[in-house]
Amino acid sequence: MSLIIIHLILFLILFFTSMGDLAGFSVGFAGYMEDIFIYKLMDYPWLLHLIVCIIYFIITVLIYYMPSRSITSKYPVENIRSLSR
Repeated sequence: MSLIIIHLILFLILFFTSMGDLAGFSVGFAGYMEDIFIYKLMDYPWLLHLIVCIIYFIITVLIYYMPSRSITSKYPVENIRSLSR
């Protein structure tokens, strides 16, 4: 979820900060997005960005599910006994 929120914030920043560059031009939304992503961000390392996002997603999922795996692997009685230790 945080990855989606950060990308939306990044998109909004790119959208609003590049509006001044197109003052006086009459382009539609698709032309505006094309200008941002093809011409302004053509040197951006998209592959590296994708790899970092995938690694972040995997680490986030592992951090979320690793603690619960040790709890769910035991029977309920063992979980209660482990709380008293």
